[in-house]
Amino acid sequence: RVAAAPVPSGFKHHCFFTHDWGKDELGRDNHKTCMRVYQSLTALGFKIWFDEIMMEGSIVDQMVSGIDSSALVMVGITQRYIEKVGGDNKNDNCQVEFGYAQRKKSASKMIAVPMESRCKTPSDWRGPVGMILGGELYFADFAYDIDACPELYEDNIRKLAERITTLCNRL
Repeated sequence: RVAAAPVPSGFKHHCFFTHDWGKDELGRDNHKTCMRVYQSLTALGFKIWFDEIMMEGSIVDQMVSGIDSSALVMVGITQRYIEKVGGDNKNDNCQVEFGYAQRKKSASKMIAVPMESRCKTPSDWRGPVGMILGGELYFADFAYDIDACPELYEDNIRKLAERITTLCNRL
């Protein structure tokens, strides 16, 4: 069991968790899978900014506040997320969050978390996600049936918690 590092000074959250709300390649609701990751990290004592829990009022103001008040940004990477970030809709929440996070945090404070098996090769990521995070290693992924593999899920939660702790301890 990994104990959460203290939230770094000047921040309210360890991480802001950006992700898309679509179906993944396994037909899962990606938001529900991300919610489960959020709940597991929260149970370990991590403070994670998660839209469904934190969002109220102006969406843009809340996204800005969430990123600014978080030490790190965790990116749930699906093919749909990559396409939304690199798409033509400049008002898409994934694109807005990712762009702002990259400008405010840089890749060194962003944690890539593949949510689909087709997204497990960072060199294949295209567009802004590939440009910013494609050269970064990832430490945990949830690109499998997490209900059928509870031990693998717990191992990946542990790896993700260790990565968050390591990066927060450097700040």
